[in-house]
Amino acid sequence: MLRQLVTTAILVLSATAILADEMSSSAALSDIALARKTLETIHPGYDRYTDKAVLDATWAALEQFARGGIERAELYVQLSILLGLIRCDHTLAELPADMAKARDTERVYLPFRFKLFDGRMYVDTSGDATLVRGEEILSIDGPPVSRWLFLLEPLIPVDGDTNHAKAGVIEYSTEFMGGALDHFGPMLTPLVSRNRARLAVRGLDGELRTIVVDRIDYVAYQALTGEKRYSRNFRDAIRFETLGDDAAYLAVDTFVNYRVPVDPVVHLEPYFKAMRGEGRTKLIVDVRKNGGGSNDAQTALLRYLINKPVLQTDGLLTRFTSIPESIRPHLGTWDAAALNPKPDWFEPADDGFYRFVAGPAPVPVDPLPYAFDGDIVVLIGSGNASGVTHMLANLATHGGIRFVGEKTGGAPTGATANVIYFLTLPESGIVIRVPAQRTLIAGRDALPERDGLPPDVAVEQTAEHWFAGRDRTLEVAKQALGLQPGPASVGEPRSDLDLAVQRSMYRALVRDLDEPQPLGFR
Repeated sequence: MLRQLVTTAILVLSATAILADEMSSSAALSDIALARKTLETIHPGYDRYTDKAVLDATWAALEQFARGGIERAELYVQLSILLGLIRCDHTLAELPADMAKARDTERVYLPFRFKLFDGRMYVDTSGDATLVRGEEILSIDGPPVSRWLFLLEPLIPVDGDTNHAKAGVIEYSTEFMGGALDHFGPMLTPLVSRNRARLAVRGLDGELRTIVVDRIDYVAYQALTGEKRYSRNFRDAIRFETLGDDAAYLAVDTFVNYRVPVDPVVHLEPYFKAMRGEGRTKLIVDVRKNGGGSNDAQTALLRYLINKPVLQTDGLLTRFTSIPESIRPHLGTWDAAALNPKPDWFEPADDGFYRFVAGPAPVPVDPLPYAFDGDIVVLIGSGNASGVTHMLANLATHGGIRFVGEKTGGAPTGATANVIYFLTLPESGIVIRVPAQRTLIAGRDALPERDGLPPDVAVEQTAEHWFAGRDRTLEVAKQALGLQPGPASVGEPRSDLDLAVQRSMYRALVRDLDEPQPLGFR
């Protein structure tokens, strides 16, 4: 059934690209063969979540489709579908350089940002006077919103079975220069007028109307900040406030610390030193907007939240010990040494993998001098992935800290990331990110293998809360710490690690090609 669905998805999207840039059959097949060989040779999670037979069938379907020639945008879309099957959120395709540059000036962006709740799209901020916050978008250029979600879902990479994380990427993602809808939308439907969009809208009064709006360029799109604001650098990602005489709120919105690096221990210290000096015993840590980043930043925050040593990982796995010469000229990465690995960097592990032993052996990290020693509640959500999910997994094994919110994205047992190669396909210019190492989180046997980390206190942020301007997750966290009135079922601090029992049950995705339904996104 899955194999049939994958093949059908390729066929469904086969005739929809609008960028006429035809590749010959031989050129397309050459790029496809290089992409396949590289992923099968290097990617340490290639068939971790999806059976290799399904991946083989999908490659074969793509090769068959490309035999008649293919447009570059079509190839980009089809490769994104295939990479999505690997189910690794660090594995994705980047637009060719010329197409990416064109996105800076092309008017392909919708003139509003939106929020998704239960498969329904609501205007968040708008640059068009005919749209106001809270109005519901029912269709875009013909297809209903449910159809758009159906088409976008297989194009978005996530770790394991964390499909609930895709809604946030459709809304907005720095990886796609905007949300997945704006990124892929122009490739998925032939627009009547490429610089305009026809919308069916339900107004705040319930009245239905159809309007035509002008699309905007990337600069104008960036000006639509909306509710979902992201910090690009760890240096600028911290928000702090005191709550009464005894509590505090600390938000860390990203761990990215390589663009404008700072010493993360020194950068965080003033907040924890002040809380210690003021005798505060309750702390809310909000990482809901944090999608990961640099190891040094997430390790620093971890060390300020623990009260005993914690072993973060017990090693790294690779699939290879050398890079074939046919692949090497097309690879780039930020560490040139990784392009010429040495045999003594690796030791054989189970199942044909190799343990990376070139670096220092993993050792426990200790609490920092001003580590918080009171009651901690951490706010989590579907936007958590990569390194922040690793940190949360370490806190889960530490015990005594409560998680409030929604199930995370990411791979709690260890993502495939660290060194990432950038494979440039020479014929199309498409770039594919190929992770080289898989992190092995310490204590992973007690953590969800395919799913995100569940909260101790589940809170659903609904459309009603959003309309009312309420942060229900923060409200419940405050109630859990006794900071505001109202019942809060807070449970016991996580200690037994029986996480599988605590997993939230999410509505199954409905995939009906004839009459697609909302996918259960929040």
